[in-house]
Amino acid sequence: MSLTLSGSRAATNELLAVLRDGRWRPRAWARFVLLSTARSARQARLRPRALAEITLLHTGFAALSARRTRMWTLTSWALAVTHLGMLEQHRSIGLATSLTLARADLPTLTGTRWLPALALASDLADGRRHAKLFASRGRDLSLLQRAGDDSPHVVALEQ
Repeated sequence: MSLTLSGSRAATNELLAVLRDGRWRPRAWARFVLLSTARSARQARLRPRALAEITLLHTGFAALSARRTRMWTLTSWALAVTHLGMLEQHRSIGLATSLTLARADLPTLTGTRWLPALALASDLADGRRHAKLFASRGRDLSLLQRAGDDSPHVVALEQ
C-alpha cells in the first residue's frame, strides 16, 4: 500500500485500515509502524520550516531544563515531529501550536508537581474556549482571523 498525501484524515484512515485488514496482529502492527514512520519522514521533508520551529522550541526547553527532565522534552519533540502531517497545507506550526508545545514542556522547567496539571488545565480550557467561540467559522482560518480582539494571543502580538 502506498500512502497518499491527500490529507491528514485520509492518511490516518488508510493507516488504520492496515491494522483492521491485518486483524490487529503483530504483522499488521509492524506494517502500520513502518508506513507511519515513512509518512512522518515525508511530512518532515515537506515542512522543513515547521520541523526547524519544533526543533528550536524543544532545544530551548532542553537547554533550560534539568537533566532528569530532558527525556520529557525529547518525547514531546518526537511526538510533535511525527505529527507534522496534521499541518496539512500549512508550512509553519504557528503561534497557537507553539504555545501548546510550550505548555507541554513547562513541567521540565520546575520541580513543582502542580505545574503539569496547571499546564494541562490551561490547554484544555483554551481548547474549549476556542471550540465554543469559533465552531461555526471553519478550521482553516488563520489564528489571527479566528481570534477575537480580546484574545491574549492578539493582545500579546499588538504590544
